[in-house]
This record gives sequence, structure tokens and C-alpha cells, in this order.
Amino acid sequence: MAKRKSLLLLLVAIVALVAMIALVACDDKPQDPGTVTITYAPGFEGLTEAQQTAWREAIANDTVEIAKGEEITLPELAIEREHYDFAGWKIADGDVKAAGEKVKIEADTTITAQWDIETHTVNFKVGEDVFATKTVDYNATVADPGIPQAPQDKAGWTFRNIVYELGEYDGAEQGPEAAWAEAADSNFTLPDIGFDWAGKDFLGWKVKEGDDVNVYEADGTYNLTKSVTFVAQWETHKVTVKYYSGVYNITQNTPADEQVTAGAEITRKANRWTREGYKFVDYKIERATGESSWATIEGCEHMAPDAKYNPTEDIRITAQWTAANITISYDNNGGTGEIAPTTQQYGSNSKIDITAQQFTAPAGQQFAGWSLSNDGAALTLDTSISRRVRVNIADIKASLQRDAA
Repeated sequence: MAKRKSLLLLLVAIVALVAMIALVACDDKPQDPGTVTITYAPGFEGLTEAQQTAWREAIANDTVEIAKGEEITLPELAIEREHYDFAGWKIADGDVKAAGEKVKIEADTTITAQWDIETHTVNFKVGEDVFATKTVDYNATVADPGIPQAPQDKAGWTFRNIVYELGEYDGAEQGPEAAWAEAADSNFTLPDIGFDWAGKDFLGWKVKEGDDVNVYEADGTYNLTKSVTFVAQWETHKVTVKYYSGVYNITQNTPADEQVTAGAEITRKANRWTREGYKFVDYKIERATGESSWATIEGCEHMAPDAKYNPTEDIRITAQWTAANITISYDNNGGTGEIAPTTQQYGSNSKIDITAQQFTAPAGQQFAGWSLSNDGAALTLDTSISRRVRVNIADIKASLQRDAA
């Protein structure tokens, strides 16, 4: 009996063991590794519209989910960024990887674009001698390399730390280079500025400290006893505007010459001249071609008095005239008949025919001649029936003269 009971217990144990093995086998499935988040960053702010477009072409979404442990390929990036070059991707706080490399992502990670800034080589020179060279990042400040030692070919010379500042000029041009000077108390020749600045005239140099009054002209000398900073002095370029009546002998009421800022807008003055027998038409603008010669500027042949202009050189504004028309009328002075008025240009010295045959004398009178009048002043002509008269006065009126029958 005991033997049977032991056999039964052994059988139960075997069944339990088999059941346990089967249960474990049913639970032995692959475990889900889960997901991780990748965040892409461009590495700088303020992307332009074009840069945003290029970013989206490389990175469809800034944040993506992938399986933990999945391997990804770092994308190419074709963003144009001024003064920078794309250098690859930084994985979290790790190393920078090149575009196209494969990396396995095991946790939430930020992948940031890396950029190399543009660099420039700066040579420090005294005259033509380079005494120091530095590589400097774009827009970075260059450290002062210190005062150089005199080269062998300048033995016995002392370098004065001569600095040239360009004053109010903030363009791309460079000023004069530093220079070697002899020992103390030397007469140092100041250089020219070396470039033109539109709208400004270079006057010379002022000493930055110790002398804020004197302006030293280029090619002038300065007694150099210590290091010094010279500051360029500028003034707004001025041009002269002259006025001319257009006639050498009409000078009354001529406006005074004006000094105006080059390029500034001016409005010509209204005409104040008068010229007998002529009407003012407009102005022309001329430039000097010699000490006393002028030529009309193209496009400025006819300018209205109130037209605006921006002179960049010395100019002369010259009045232009046209001869007035004068009317010649004929008075029959009590006779009958008509002679139509005629019009002649002032100063033309044209000849007109004056004839009495178109008039009939009053009863009991006969034609005696002509009288020319201008503002009441009579000039009696002879009594010929037909007379040709040279006319160069305004508003002439011919009158018949009465004679007793």
C-alpha cells in the first residue's frame, strides 16, 4: 500500500513539473523594447524663409519616435548660412557625427546641427613688414599683438604706436597703415587718407588727445615725441550754385552764389530779372568746363523755376528768354478803310510796308504822311505814298496827319 502511495505522489509531481514547464514556455515571447523620441535642432535661431524651407527638406518633423535601439542615418543638410558652414550633427552631449553616418538611439535624444564659423587671417604690419599674424573668427575682436620689434633694416629706429582712426567714416575702406618713425622729436609726415568718401571732403588729421584744435593736413609734418592717435577730419562736401541772367549786361537782381551740400535737393529761385522786349521761358543748368566756360548738363536743358535738382558739382543756373511779339496797328485818323494789324518779333529789325493807298482821306483833306508813335512819342515820316520802315520798337501805332484842304 505504501509503495502505491509513493508511486502516486511521484506521478503527481511529474504532472506538476510538466505543467510548469508548459506555462513557462507559453510566456517566453519577445519583449517590446519601447520607443524613444528624437528631437532635431538647427543649432541657431532666426531662420530665414529660405533656411526654413531647406530645413524642412532635410527634416520633415522636428520630433520623431522610433523603436529603442533602432539605428538611424544622419541626414544631409543644405542650409545656406552666411559666414558659417555646416559641420555635422551632435548627438546629445556626445561627439559630432558627419551627415550620412549611422547611429543607434537608445534613449530620448536631441540631435543638433553644428556649424563652423568663417575665419580670417589678420596680418599686423608696420609699413610693409608683417610682425604678427592671427586667425580670427568672423566678427570677433582681434587682440592687440603688442608693439613690434624693429626689423634689422630699421636698426636704431623707435616704433611709435601711431594709430589712424577714420573719424565718422564707417565704410569698408581702410585708412593708412602704421609707420616707423625715427627716435623722439622727429618731424613725422602725415599721410593722405587714401580713399574718397562720396559727399565728404577729407580735411586732415587731429590728434586724439592733447590737441583738439589743430588740423594737420596730409603731407604736413608733426613733431612726434610719443605714441599718438590721429583722427581723420571730414566735412560735408559743398558745391557752388551760381545764377546768370543769360545776358552779360543784365546783373541787377541776380541772386547771390550759394554754397549747398553736395547731393542735397535745391529749388531754383523764381526769376527776378527783366529784359526789355523778351519773355522769361525757363532755366538751363550748366557745369563748369573751364575757368569761365560752361556746358549744359544733359537732361537739364529746360527746367521750370520750381523744379528741384540735386547738384553734385558746381553749377550755374542760367535764365532762357524768347523775344516778345510786338503788334503794329494802323490808324486812319479820320479817314476810311483799314489795314490789318501785323505782328513782328522784338528786335528782329524786320521791314514792314506802310501804304496810304488802303485809306481814303477825309473830305477836304489829302494824305500828308505818317507819324509813328510809341507811348505817345511821335516820329513824323515823309509824305511819300508808300514807305518801308525798319521797326525794332514795341507796340507801334501809325497815325495819319491832317493837313488843311
